[in-house]
Amino acid sequence: MKAIAKLISASLLGLALSGITFAQTPVVEYYASRGNAIDQYSTSGALERTYPLTGADSAAKGIAFGPGGMYVVRSSVWGTSRVEVFNEASTLIRTYSMAGQMSGLVTSGNLRFAPDKKTFYVSALDGVYRFPVSGTAGEKIIDVSSTDVAVMPNGELLVAENYSISRYSADGKPLSSVTTLSDPHRLAPPGAWLVNVRGVTYDPRSDTTFVTMLGYSDFYFQLIALEGTSNVIKGRTQFGYANTMNLTPDGKLLVGSWTQSPGMFSFTNTVPMTFTQIGSLQAPNASFVTSKRWRTPK
Repeated sequence: MKAIAKLISASLLGLALSGITFAQTPVVEYYASRGNAIDQYSTSGALERTYPLTGADSAAKGIAFGPGGMYVVRSSVWGTSRVEVFNEASTLIRTYSMAGQMSGLVTSGNLRFAPDKKTFYVSALDGVYRFPVSGTAGEKIIDVSSTDVAVMPNGELLVAENYSISRYSADGKPLSSVTTLSDPHRLAPPGAWLVNVRGVTYDPRSDTTFVTMLGYSDFYFQLIALEGTSNVIKGRTQFGYANTMNLTPDGKLLVGSWTQSPGMFSFTNTVPMTFTQIGSLQAPNASFVTSKRWRTPK
């Protein structure tokens, strides 16, 4: 048996040396903002660590990882806002100023990076702001009330605007907009349309725009999949008071909620697309969520 084990090990080593590698499952950690803190969760959804944030008057909103650390949108009870960067020790190392307001909308205040990580965007009650990572302040590039913003691989923006999902260039020029929904697969009630949109994100692997909305009487608490950036519904499910979303490094969809624990969903790359909730974070509720790959198992 020892001889066989040595033979297998030698064979694997030979493949590695020849440049052949095997796909490995990424180890992913999840994060959710809560009051004046960021909670970190394990792959199974268990709470691992809490990052306390300075500034008791300012709630944590959108969170994302970028150059230098964890970027967090902060909003005070007076509506003033800023973006702060924290290191692994939860020490504040940088602050960006912004004039945008977050008060009044549950999900307003999400943060997303451009593909090159040199720029990030923040959704606000009065518009969408663009920040150079090397700068100190953000500028408004889209003058419309937004609940969320997503960045596509080509740098274009998808903006949740309560009753629509609009597509903009990286510098804020309008390109297209979706309000009413097309339903050739008969997955929704007749005449479905977007109402009280709360979250948007884009998955390039399946060419899908995911949308969450509070909705209306016979079409409420929706998690919707659209074909590309079109208005065609390719799948949907329900998740109570769903808000912002995050596509995780291991190909799942993490969905925040105003009233319940963030849910973890798998989804098929088919039409119709089907969703399966496979878990949740051990948190009472969290509207803003994100994730990161922290190491590759050996």
